[in-house]
Order: sequence, then C-alpha cells, then structure tokens
Amino acid sequence: MEYRVYGYARVSSKEQNTDRQIQALLDFGVDKHNIIVDKKSGKDMKREGIDSAKQRGVKFGRPWAKKPDNWESVMEKVNRGIIRPIDAMKEMGLKKGTYYNLIKRDSD
Repeated sequence: MEYRVYGYARVSSKEQNTDRQIQALLDFGVDKHNIIVDKKSGKDMKREGIDSAKQRGVKFGRPWAKKPDNWESVMEKVNRGIIRPIDAMKEMGLKKGTYYNLIKRDSD
C-alpha cells in the first residue's frame, strides 16, 4: 500500500503569507500538489482547504493497522470461548484500542 504525505499551511488572515510554511513542507518532501492552504481566522472552524481535500477523497489520520498473521486462528479461539479477548491481544501483540478497532472494522 502506498502512502502519500500531505501538508497543511494555514494563516489566520488574508494579509498573512503562507510562503515560509509552504517552503518548509516542500523541503520536508511534500509534493506541491499535496499541500493544502487555508487563510481563515481561528474562530471559524470551517476550513476550505481541508473540505476541498476531503471532497477529492483525501483521507487524513493514521493508516489503519494491519491484522496480524495469526488473526484468524486466535479469533477462532476467542469465538469458541477457549481464550479471553485480553489473552488474544497478548498473543497477537496488539494494544486494546487496535484490537477493538480491528474487530469493529471486521464487522463492518
């Protein structure tokens, strides 16, 4: 799976300049087409740049965790009542939040 890096430059008024922020993002390696710019006041939570990116299908946040190789066999033990979920987390080396996110994603 290929991941893209996005950058976000924001100033709170139209008179301010985003040039330094954009240059820092470019120096970091963000492609110029993946830089989102907003010029809005902090009191207004509506962000045109973010909204525009979301409409184009850009997903923000961390990539989803992958299921461990032993997911199916361990979950079969949980479903049959052989082990408890806490033991399954330990066996698969998963944190509680990751474990439950994977279960939720599995049921969707």
